[in-house]
Amino acid sequence: RSSDLRKILEDHGDLAAWCSRGRSVTIRDRDAFSRDVLSIFFNSTAGLRAIAQRQRMFESFARQMNYYGFFKDKRAAEGTHVFVCRDERVTQPAHFEQRLRRRVSATTRYRE
Repeated sequence: RSSDLRKILEDHGDLAAWCSRGRSVTIRDRDAFSRDVLSIFFNSTAGLRAIAQRQRMFESFARQMNYYGFFKDKRAAEGTHVFVCRDERVTQPAHFEQRLRRRVSATTRYRE
């Protein structure tokens, strides 16, 4: 949910934050972010090693970001992960809740 992302960014600004231009989110330390933040929001899978579990949680987080209209910036500095919003109307965190909705595929829309 978009409110979860907003909560993550508000409560864990040392690891994840809106960039100054307001259209992107920066994850500064993937391992610490997965261990300290994502473990709160994603269910753990029993039997997986800790490293594999953190990788899986971060991949799931990246998929959720895609659903909400963000794409991963491949030009980000090494060790940093930047997700940029496709919606140009989003220029600050307050716009995120108002403008972004989870994207739905054409086949899902057809079934509804």
